[in-house]
Amino acid sequence: MHPAQRLWCDGAISDKTIPLDCGIDGVVSASYLLKASDPRVAVERLTNYDVAVGSDHAGLALKSQIIEHLKQQGKRVRDIGLYHKEFVEADAEYTDYPHYAHAVANEVSDREGVHLKHAQYGIVVCGSGQGSAMAANKVPRIRAALCRTEWDAEMARKHNDANVLTLGERCTSVEDVYKIVDVFLKTEFEGGRHQRRVEKIE
Repeated sequence: MHPAQRLWCDGAISDKTIPLDCGIDGVVSASYLLKASDPRVAVERLTNYDVAVGSDHAGLALKSQIIEHLKQQGKRVRDIGLYHKEFVEADAEYTDYPHYAHAVANEVSDREGVHLKHAQYGIVVCGSGQGSAMAANKVPRIRAALCRTEWDAEMARKHNDANVLTLGERCTSVEDVYKIVDVFLKTEFEGGRHQRRVEKIE
């Protein structure tokens, strides 16, 4: 299992600390701990969350701040990577933004029979947000929007039903990013004529 799909136990057993690779015994135990009558419900509770967040080397610091901001709001967040800045080599292949944009997008995509949707929304951070948006939009059923203002975020959700937000650490302040993220996650899609237009994207 990819390291990004693990939740590590810190001593307190809960839906946020039971490792996803704990095996069938762990799932059965989780069924009791999570008050789920069916182990399949326990699995769903352990693997579904609100937001998947990822970044390349250029967005690592901002990604960490976004994750903390979301957790303070009670959001269930999955950190897809990149990790451990002290070990990161900026020119190494594993730091390339497409890896993390694709990984986040695949957590959000709901391609029936191909991939299970685990997250309602995704957030990807790189230097400018441009490359991450291009890469994420290669994944079917993903509508990634680069947003640099609250208005961008509001319109991306209201009119385009965007499900992945991309951000640039090098061009947007932390304070503005928090506002953009909050607007993106709270704004509902308006549907109506916009639904018809969104359907034409696929």
